[in-house]
Amino acid sequence: RLTLILSCPMDLKNFPMDIQTCTMQLESFGYTMNDLIFEWLEEQEAVQVAEGLTLPQFILRDEKDLGYCTKYYNTGKFTCIEVKFHLERQM
Repeated sequence: RLTLILSCPMDLKNFPMDIQTCTMQLESFGYTMNDLIFEWLEEQEAVQVAEGLTLPQFILRDEKDLGYCTKYYNTGKFTCIEVKFHLERQM
């Protein structure tokens, strides 16, 4: 279980009617996939947002896109999972 404080760059081309997608990737740097593999839990909600969370000017949409982002380096193949949060600006 992890508790994180996140930030992300925003694309303001469509301001003030913008919808932002913030991607968080969690990757192993110390262990290759020979030793460690991250997997999303399926039997429960894998990503939970703090109850009562408020974001100035934005509504956090309920849907979150979960995925995998395996990384390949000279030192090997490293496990990576990602979640995409969708934020819609309040008018």
